[in-house]
Amino acid sequence: MAFIQRTLKQIAKRYSGNLAYFKKPHYWRTLRFRVFAGISVVALAIVVAVAISSRMESDERGGFFLSQLYNPGPISQSHADIAKDCSKCHQVPNAMMVVDVKASPVDQACMECHKNHELHQPNVPRSHSCSACHHEHMGSGPMKPVTDANCASCHAVQAVMTQSAELGKTLPPSAFDLTPRDGHIHFRAPRPAEGYTAVFRSFEEGHPEFQVHREKLKDPNTLKFNHKVHMSAENMPLVDGKKMDCASCHQVDASGAYMQPMSFEKNCQSCHSLQFDARNPDIHLPHGDVESVQSFLASLPLQYAEKARRLGIREEAELKAFVRIQLEALRQEVRSSTELSQSIFFSTESRSPTPRIQSMPDEGRARFAGCAYCHEVKGQTTGVPELTPPVIPDRWLSRSQFDHSKHAHMDCASCHQVENSVATSDILMPSQQSCLDCHSSKGGIVASCQTCHGYHAHSSVAALQPTGASQGSLRHMMLNGGVVTSDK
Repeated sequence: MAFIQRTLKQIAKRYSGNLAYFKKPHYWRTLRFRVFAGISVVALAIVVAVAISSRMESDERGGFFLSQLYNPGPISQSHADIAKDCSKCHQVPNAMMVVDVKASPVDQACMECHKNHELHQPNVPRSHSCSACHHEHMGSGPMKPVTDANCASCHAVQAVMTQSAELGKTLPPSAFDLTPRDGHIHFRAPRPAEGYTAVFRSFEEGHPEFQVHREKLKDPNTLKFNHKVHMSAENMPLVDGKKMDCASCHQVDASGAYMQPMSFEKNCQSCHSLQFDARNPDIHLPHGDVESVQSFLASLPLQYAEKARRLGIREEAELKAFVRIQLEALRQEVRSSTELSQSIFFSTESRSPTPRIQSMPDEGRARFAGCAYCHEVKGQTTGVPELTPPVIPDRWLSRSQFDHSKHAHMDCASCHQVENSVATSDILMPSQQSCLDCHSSKGGIVASCQTCHGYHAHSSVAALQPTGASQGSLRHMMLNGGVVTSDK
């Protein structure tokens, strides 16, 4: 059948007098609209049903209620106990989080509970709210860690760091004493004139060398110790049947993160037994203070008598004879009790027939090391000695964190260069480069700011900040915080 082709004029004549044709109902157009509307309603119903089912929670009576549909997500496990009480954080309805902490009700609510997590370096020039770095409603697990971008928002900006350095010059030194009071002995590095305001983006991009190496700091401890001798000397005695190594003295604490504090009784006494009489090596001088040693020497007859009893001597005459023999033998080496005391306190030799006692080489004949062999002893050999108590830090980078247990597979010497250290003043902490070998894109180990640093000051120093008129301004600056400044 041939197709009849009509002109536009012919088509137009068909609708002549019927211009309202498209306004009249037509079964096909009606069906099409109803199908589209029905599909839309069903889709909307499915979306609402899924949203409602995901928000249904059991209440204390066993029923169900619909939690707020505008809740952006589950709350972290740290705040799980207040997950059903929105008013704990959102004390003002519909309050939005803002940059300035003073104007944010949510941030003020944070301060109600986190009273000891408010402080940062007091020379922070720019405000940041808690919620600028700590994001809630991101899942029911741990709160998401602070990103490096938060830190770089200050530390990568020259203008901010310059302003921070200038602000720091107007504050008293006490404002920057954020060393925790936690029972440990912390190494206190002097604060640089500009503070810790170097500009850098990340640990791998521009982070300065750790301060102990950058400024060639020294350990002020007066105790005399030589790592090289203990680690490599041929005549060093074996410890538990093997040559000394780092683990011979350095043991991790219960957490595995840090090393236990050193002590004479635990780490030194097995080799340095404080013997003073070669014939009676089982009689040891006390360790601790000058008065105890002097009292011990004054009671030597009693010490020898006690040894006689341990040997089974009970008769009074035999006891006295034993004591007399020991004292006479001791006098063959030292001419008097005063000389013995001087030798014990001031001798700097371990074993020598005529040890040097300060500038008097002929005074005394100590057969074993004197106090001055390890300690700083002041005073004249004829007077009362003054022994400087040693101070051995067991926390070196107080504002950073480290976990030895995560590095247990590594050799200690790969981070701590001890083999050539001959002085106690050597600080044998790792360098930044030794950390970068692993903690970098090349090494493949995470190297975020949060790996080593936290934003807030340690909680144990929160109550120790300056008080009085200056406290308000310092507290304002601390509350308005920035991001962590590196003090390595």
